[in-house]
Amino acid sequence: MKKTMRFISALLSSLLICGAVAVSADDTAASETTAEEPVSVEVTDETEVADEAETTDETEVADEAETTDETEVADETETSDETEAPVYTEATEIPVFLAVEGPTENYLLTVGNYLNDGSVSAADVIADATELAVPGTEIVGLDEGYISSFAGVESGIYGGYDGWLYAVKYFEIDEAGNLTTIIDIPVVGIDDYAIDTACLIVLYYGDFDLPFADYVFTEDGMVQLNAYTAVYDENYMLVDFEGAPLAGGSFEFTPVYTDEETGEITYGEKIVFTADENGVTELDAEFKALENGYYIGSITKQSEETYTVGDAELTKPEVIRMTDFFVVYNEPEEVVDDTVEKVNIVLIGMLA
Repeated sequence: MKKTMRFISALLSSLLICGAVAVSADDTAASETTAEEPVSVEVTDETEVADEAETTDETEVADEAETTDETEVADETETSDETEAPVYTEATEIPVFLAVEGPTENYLLTVGNYLNDGSVSAADVIADATELAVPGTEIVGLDEGYISSFAGVESGIYGGYDGWLYAVKYFEIDEAGNLTTIIDIPVVGIDDYAIDTACLIVLYYGDFDLPFADYVFTEDGMVQLNAYTAVYDENYMLVDFEGAPLAGGSFEFTPVYTDEETGEITYGEKIVFTADENGVTELDAEFKALENGYYIGSITKQSEETYTVGDAELTKPEVIRMTDFFVVYNEPEEVVDDTVEKVNIVLIGMLA
């Protein structure tokens, strides 16, 4: 899938803009990746990247745009081979983001630094990052490779095969500014998936065949929401993604404010842009409909039908949400002070 980017989110900036510098963590040699690459989804940047949010200054990060899936699919128009990933000679700390998406809302968006020597699994990141952000959160099944309950939400609440699943997103950017999103749908247990490259782990609640939400820019300069469904071959290997407009989907932005004196974080009222039958919203490609500042943005769509879960009536997720942290500014002289401290503070914690 392709989209033109007027700016890049803080999450991607952390992985891509700051990802060229590696810092040694210990003397252990980094493990080599021999598996093939997963399906890649390419994004073309036709304008200058404007967001230069940085990661925490405790550890500079290294972005190695590779993964461990067994399937490689080239983009129909371009591939991502133009940029070579950095070669590590020793173990290095890398940023790993975690997004937790519950049945009806997002639970968590956080980040931590972990060694890329293959000693850290996706389960380790989920356990560690969740405990740091929200101490005491109960997660059942991590050691067994399958999460059966997160924060009290158990599998099967809708009466089917729904439950807690995970995917891993990697990002590459070439010299021309073309951004490629690589989505890995693992076929191994969450405790067996080794993390050796900067990435975003998405732990989500839903059915196994949910499409991934994302957005593109139309020729008229508007934001269009799309849903991308995984395509498998006769051997059940992932080979491609099929895109379609996400009619009725929503692009939701929650303003994030940080008190300059106390560091206290507060959230503003959610701003929602709803897509029409073609997936097109009233949000322009430069995000001028939003005031300059920090936002947590999420593309989502819930079912119109409700399901009885205990004493509650819940809707059901129809997509795997695209959730990210955005810094919006269209007038540089009015841009919010983009400091390392602010960016990292607002990334860590439960969403309102």
